[in-house]
Parts: sequence; C-alpha cells; structure tokens
Amino acid sequence: MEDIILKQLWKAQDEKLEKSLQLNLFLLNSMQKDKAKSKLDKLARFKFFAVVLGVIWCAFLALLMYGNNFNNIYFELSVGAIFLFSLYACVVYIQQIIFIKKLDYSDSIISTQKKLAQLQLSTINTTRVVLLQLPFHTTWFYTHQLVMHDLTFQLVSFPITLLFAFLAIWMYKNMKAENMHKKWLRTFMNMGPEYKSVTEASAFLSEIAAFQIV
Repeated sequence: MEDIILKQLWKAQDEKLEKSLQLNLFLLNSMQKDKAKSKLDKLARFKFFAVVLGVIWCAFLALLMYGNNFNNIYFELSVGAIFLFSLYACVVYIQQIIFIKKLDYSDSIISTQKKLAQLQLSTINTTRVVLLQLPFHTTWFYTHQLVMHDLTFQLVSFPITLLFAFLAIWMYKNMKAENMHKKWLRTFMNMGPEYKSVTEASAFLSEIAAFQIV
C-alpha cells in the first residue's frame, strides 16, 4: 500500500516538474525571441537611417558630377565610381531591411538561425564589395597637369593610390564567411552594429535551443 502511495506521489511530482519545465521553456522562448526581435528591429532602424544618408550622399555626388561637366576626367570617374558603390550599398540595405521585417519568429529556432546566417553572409559580401571603392577616394583630385608633369605629386600620390587599391583587393579576397574564424576579420566585422547585432540575436535563440536539449 505504501509503495502505491509513493509511486503516486512520485508521479504527481514528475507531472508538476514537467509542467514547470514547460512553463520555463515557454517563458524563456518568449523572452529570448523578444530580445532577438528587439535587436534586429534596432538594426533595421540603423540601416534605414543609413539609407537616408546614403540617398543624400548619392544625390550630392551626382550634383558634383553634373557640375564638373566632364572638365576633369579623373574627378568624374572617381566620383562616379564612389556614386555606384554608394548606390549599391543603399539598394542592398533596403533589401536587408525588408528581409528583417519579414522574419517570422514563430518559425523553428533552426529555421530562424539559418535566415540570420543568410543576413550575416549578405553583410559580409556587401562590406567586401563596398570596400573596393577605397582607391577612388585617393584619385578624385587628380588633374592631367599633376599626373603628367608633377614629379612630386607622382611620387606621393601614386603609391598611396596603389596601396589603397592593394588593400581593397586584399580585403575583397579575404573577407569571406569561411574566414570568420580569423580574429582580424571577426574584430573588423564586429566594429559596427550590422554583423554584431545579428550575432547577438542568434545567440539569444541559441539559449532556447540549449534549454530544450537539457
């Protein structure tokens, strides 16, 4: 008789424990998903602000090119290249904002984390492309007279432009998802809020998965 009572008590205790675990999981799930959503919403607002500034910047560059009227080909090509890279960044940012807003946090943790990984990959690829504009920031003030006849200008400006070109190409070749284990790349990508925010949002979701396993 006592054995039966003990088994019933154990069963009741197990049921209470199971309900408690389910409640804790529900609360953790809601809390962590809210944290992830808040982090990504802030990122979307940051990107929206960046797009607004980017559009203003592109308009300013277009105005400069129009005002130059091809009087200085070096200026026109340099500013034109910077304009195209800036426009590209604006378009990608808009796509990323739409992507973030379409995230469904009721999906499975794995599915959501896969989407966040896609967003991180997009951030890496956008950054490596935009960095290709670096050398053009060192050539917009070139003139035919300086390039062809000024030895001091040639000895100073040309090496600087080549250095920036080398740096841009090197970054483009090495900034890849498979290299994110390298400290320099992780440090560089986490300097801004874009990659870091997605990493933190994914970490919030990982805590839910870890609790489910336990």
